[in-house]
Order: sequence, then structure tokens, then C-alpha cells
Amino acid sequence: MRRMHVRCGSDIRDLLDLARLEGTFFEFSDPVCQGPLLGVGRDDSVIAARSHFLAHAYGFDTPEKEEQRLEQQYATLDRLQTFDDIVLWFEHDLYDQSILIRILAELAEMDDTWRKVRLVNVSRFVGKAGFFGLGNLKPRELAALERDAEPLTAEMVACGLQAWTAFCTSDPETLYHFAQSEHPGLPWLAAALKRHLQELPWTTNGLSLTERRILEAAAQGDPTPVRIFRRNFFELENAPYLGDAMFWYVMHGLSSTATPALTPFVSPCDPIGLTDFGHQLLANSADFFEYNTIDRWWGGLHMTDGRWRYNGERPVLID
Repeated sequence: MRRMHVRCGSDIRDLLDLARLEGTFFEFSDPVCQGPLLGVGRDDSVIAARSHFLAHAYGFDTPEKEEQRLEQQYATLDRLQTFDDIVLWFEHDLYDQSILIRILAELAEMDDTWRKVRLVNVSRFVGKAGFFGLGNLKPRELAALERDAEPLTAEMVACGLQAWTAFCTSDPETLYHFAQSEHPGLPWLAAALKRHLQELPWTTNGLSLTERRILEAAAQGDPTPVRIFRRNFFELENAPYLGDAMFWYVMHGLSSTATPALTPFVSPCDPIGLTDFGHQLLANSADFFEYNTIDRWWGGLHMTDGRWRYNGERPVLID
């Protein structure tokens, strides 16, 4: 039997070997919860836009090499139908759930390939305190999860495609309405999508939830970006989803604008603090967009102003 293990990172690659779970390991790790989504599909323009974003936001490689990497990952997705057994390994956070629906949308175009797919989709492991993800489980615990992996259903695939379509929209209300329903086959999806909505600029000051938490941490005396990152990951997020490079991208957006809210930094260990404007934002006496222009994507919404906001419950369009 040809088996493929699909994960949105490399954290369990070696653990699966130690657990003696045979099969080919495949990492599909395009962080679709950040950066441009130009449509539900993946034509050349979509991959080029994603590659340009990944190269410039995270600085890992050139756009050309990022494009090559993404093309290779999608080519591997196309080959899923050649395997006899496919195991998807995902957690409950926004990063994982957004990539999961991306893959389910691909499976929806592959005839009956979904019938060969099993899903590990967890938010905790019984008896494991402080669960932060599959990567901190023991090999025998991963083996237990693999044995109990749930066979994918047509309803789960259809739900994933519908969710991905809403995720790629330029109208946040579409995603909001989808996230109001629970989806039994994908129990963590609604909460993850609601967290994504909180990354829209808020009506109070134009900051996303992550941006506000960064400023709050800096105001309370966390002196370096790395300490702010750790506090956000281990203390503030119910389902941590931002890796360090993703987090630095958000932080640099607060320190490198025309009117910055944070003092500039280069290294994650550099000292950092609030500017006067940052203090005003935290007091809700200023709005980020009154002093700054942005070029940012939220799913399929290209934000160049602050017209779309989040009011603490739902997205609203401000004239």
C-alpha cells in the first residue's frame, strides 16, 4: 500500500518515522491566512502573487525560488490520487485549518481521491497537559491518532470547498456568515474562521487583534520582539497560529509605516517600545489609518484603506 502523510509543516516528520508509521511525508505549508488570495484556484497569477508575498514578507528566499517551491507543492498535491492511503495531519488553529480547507478544495477537483483520505484533526490529546500542537506529542501518541483517523466524507470535502471559497472572497461578510454555523465533520473550522475575522482592522483604532496585543505587550514592559512573540503564543492565543516569521511581518508593519506605533527593530532581540502614536492607539484616541496608508491582504480583500472594519462581533463597511 502506498501511503502519504500530509502536514502543513515539518514538525512531525521524524516523529512519524520513530512511530514506525510507514509512508511518504509531504509538507504543504503555504500560510494562506496571510497574504494575497486572488481566487479559489491556483493559476500562474495566484502562485506568482503568493510567491512575491512570501519572499518579501518573510525573507526566506527570492520570489523565483518561492514560486518554484509552491509549484512543487501543488504538483505533489496533484499526485495524491496515485496513493492508496492518504492521512491529513492538522490541528485546530487558524494556520492549520486554513491550509486544511485549501487542500479539501483541491480534493474536490480530484474525482474520488477523497475516498482514500483519512483525517487527524485535533485540538488536544487526552492526558497531555499544555497541548500546543502535534509536534509536542510522543511517537506512540501520534500512532494512536493515526489509528483513529477519521475517513473523509463527501460532506466534509464539500464543506471545505465552501469554506475556502468564502476565505478567498473580497467580502468579509461572506466569511462571517459561513462561520456562524458549526460543521460537525470539521469541528474546529468555525472558531478558526472567527479568529481570522479578528485580523481585520477594528473600529476602535484600526488595529487588528494581533496588532493590539503587540502594542499592549510593549506597553506593559516586554522589551524585545521575541518576548512579545512568546507571550502572544503561550499566553494570549487560545489556539496559537502565528509562527515567528509571520509574527515579525505583523510587527514590522507597526514599526515601518509613515507614522509608526512601535520603535524600529532589526533583530528579534532588539529593544522595542511604543511611540507616542502607539500610546494614542491603545487609548483609542487615534486611528491607524488617519496617519498611514497600507498595502495589505486579508484573504481576497486587498486593503489599501480602512473601510472594512471589525466591530468586535462582525465585519462592517465604513463609508
